This record gives sequence, structure tokens and C-alpha cells, in this order.
Amino acid sequence: MEKKMEKKSRRYEFEGVVLDIPLRYDSLADMYIEEYPDFVENPV
Repeated sequence: MEKKMEKKSRRYEFEGVVLDIPLRYDSLADMYIEEYPDFVENPV
């Protein structure tokens, strides 16, 4: 049986807008780090 891992995310709410930012585990830092792939591909 294959175990499916749930993706972690951090949720922010600003003036009725909800943002779910994906997290990835960084073993060197030993912590979860927020990923912003859309921002990296399309900077403001």
C-alpha cells in the first residue's frame, strides 16, 4: 500500500483574500521554508 504525503502550506488571510503558500522541508536549515514559484517566474 502506497502512502500519499500531504503537502504542507502556510495560510495567510488579508482583507478577505486567502493565500496558501506551499512549504518545503530544507534539511540543511532543519525547517520548513515557504516557496514562491509564481513570484520567481513572474516578479512584480
